[in-house]
Amino acid sequence: MEKTSGADKYNVETAEILANEAQSLPVTEATPIFEQLLLLFPTAAKFWRQYVEAHMVVNNDDAVKQIFSRCLLNCLQIPLWRCYIRFIRKVNDRKGIEGQEETRKAFDFMLNYVGKLFSFFLFAWS
Repeated sequence: MEKTSGADKYNVETAEILANEAQSLPVTEATPIFEQLLLLFPTAAKFWRQYVEAHMVVNNDDAVKQIFSRCLLNCLQIPLWRCYIRFIRKVNDRKGIEGQEETRKAFDFMLNYVGKLFSFFLFAWS
């Protein structure tokens, strides 16, 4: 991204190519690419999801939590939130009843947040 001119750096097609290429790199090499993309496209849920999934593949749970804390409330996109729930379920899977409760809380949190957005749009378009 550093090589592009001012106008070109906001080219979504170029950004998508870079994000797709970053997915095939080791997470240590992909991280700076995703960070740069997200500086330019901070509400691009697709890039956030690709970034978080790169860390999920290597079981870097701390990084996954940190990334989700940066993006979830600003990107109310169902695929990103579905990825969040999948992560929460994985982390809590072996915790029995306590894990089920944590997963339920995360699901309720998602429904509360995303549901508000959905209600807003229904109201705005009626």
